[in-house]
Amino acid sequence: MMAELIVESTSRLSLMESTVLGRKKLLPEEEQAALDYVVKNADFTAYHLLFALRDRSEALYQSIPAVVRTAVLCAALSQLTYLNDWGHLAVAPRVGAPARALVEAGAAALSRIEPVLADRRPAPFFGSADATIATQYRRADFAYRAAASILGRKAVFHDRVEKRDAAIASLKSDRSTQ
Repeated sequence: MMAELIVESTSRLSLMESTVLGRKKLLPEEEQAALDYVVKNADFTAYHLLFALRDRSEALYQSIPAVVRTAVLCAALSQLTYLNDWGHLAVAPRVGAPARALVEAGAAALSRIEPVLADRRPAPFFGSADATIATQYRRADFAYRAAASILGRKAVFHDRVEKRDAAIASLKSDRSTQ
């Protein structure tokens, strides 16, 4: 199963597109190898394994250092083809599991989030309704929501890109003066 999950991550699939997660669980004999892979490869290729470990055991998941978890999550945010897993920012706002995991990591996540705040590439979704709503989303917008939440701020998703960019700039400016 571990190899299948790495292939899905390497293929830049979202968790929702996985043909393995939710259908199978990591075997006990795979746990240590999965942990080792995530720690040694703290990038998007470990994304599905990270969530397989979380699904297997919260204690296993928590044994992974927060800086490693955030490295995997931020790399996934930057590299995934579709970001349905991350929730919605507008209309009916919803925080997806990866976004929650990033916020749960707390201040350890901020240094990894910072580069993604500059990533103005689209954050596409698959599906008809979701894809239509998400046309306005950018990867930086998801990073902003996570960083704002970690810093105890209310993250507001503005319709206008200029306002979103100003909110990101303000957050970065305030952070640099701390």
